[in-house]
Amino acid sequence: MTRRALAAAAVALASSAAACLPIPHWETGSPRLVGRVTREDGTPVAGARIAVTHHAEDATCARPTGAATTDAGGRFELPRGRRFEPVVLFFGDWTHGYRVCAGAAPPLGEAYYWNSFASVPRSDSIACVERGGPGRTTVTCATRRDRWRHP
Repeated sequence: MTRRALAAAAVALASSAAACLPIPHWETGSPRLVGRVTREDGTPVAGARIAVTHHAEDATCARPTGAATTDAGGRFELPRGRRFEPVVLFFGDWTHGYRVCAGAAPPLGEAYYWNSFASVPRSDSIACVERGGPGRTTVTCATRRDRWRHP
């Protein structure tokens, strides 16, 4: 092997090793969520099931990292979810996201999806609205930041 080939191989190896280091760590997978589910007319929805997952492919929250049922006032609280990451990625396409799913019974429907290059916030508040008639309701949710951007 020539010197030039060895130098190129050394640069490629060093840059790929610097991009990803085997540093196992825990990070926030989903924030602590406090919220309320109401109908379109503002009345609270009691007994609605709410779940959260940080698994990107889990659109119905079948593998939830937290779950709750709304109280008589439509209120719920989901604990902060944490996930284990075996490596630290310094650059590349590393995104963080979580889904909130809601409904009367499983399978739940996706009500909110958050995805960003930024870290997941430690806590957030969320407002959810149930729409539709008997047997075919959907729930959509928005965080305070979303409501500020999209009134």
